[in-house]
Amino acid sequence: MPAFYFHDGNGQLRQGPESVFPILTMLDFGTPDQRYQYVATASFIHPRGVFATAKHTLLDNQDRPLTPAIAIHQYGRFLCVRHLSYFNFHPVHDIAVGELHGYCVNNRKHFGSENLVAAIPIKIDQLPANHYVRSFAYPLTSIGDKVDRFQKATFVGDWSEGHVEEFLPNGRDRTFLPGACYRTSMPVLSGASGGPVFNEDGFMVAVNSTSFGDLPPSHITPVVGMLDLVLNGDVRITVGDLLGYGKS
Repeated sequence: MPAFYFHDGNGQLRQGPESVFPILTMLDFGTPDQRYQYVATASFIHPRGVFATAKHTLLDNQDRPLTPAIAIHQYGRFLCVRHLSYFNFHPVHDIAVGELHGYCVNNRKHFGSENLVAAIPIKIDQLPANHYVRSFAYPLTSIGDKVDRFQKATFVGDWSEGHVEEFLPNGRDRTFLPGACYRTSMPVLSGASGGPVFNEDGFMVAVNSTSFGDLPPSHITPVVGMLDLVLNGDVRITVGDLLGYGKS
């Protein structure tokens, strides 16, 4: 299978933008200087709008959840602006999950269970050394200054590829990345944090966490860490139960 494709939740092959989207927050919210800022890449993991990303991207400098936050994703030929209904963080691993509001602000569409997702493998095994991995994210996104209350945004997605070098069950370090992660040879550009990482079979197995000056090595966080996180919808359920993994 060509490495630049991945499996969606229906078993079809896709190329990236349909299930992967940028997340923005607003600086100086509620003041005349309020403006949008790009913070992360995320990916749908369930058709109802549940997504996964890196935990650190949704926290401010004082480890408080970013608010407000919106997602901009592709739907057919259109771009949809949707608010994040909620998100939940793993206490140790650099991974977070959340859900987008069903209402699309800019075209009044209401989403049900119809979001295109990146499929997670039926069994989440540890990746061996030298396993090929590839990620899709929006590291080249740019958001201009405000002009007449508007900002011009350009969302540019890009692929990155490399190999697993080592599994670090106790994290890279105690402060910045204490949770289980992989060290890889894949360059992760600034702004690609949270982007989905696919294995050589095209299944989502991790999210981008850190890199050093846009050069290898990089570190990615396996998706197994999100399975016990609880989603705060009408019915509280873990991600693992929602995706059919049961108790991790």
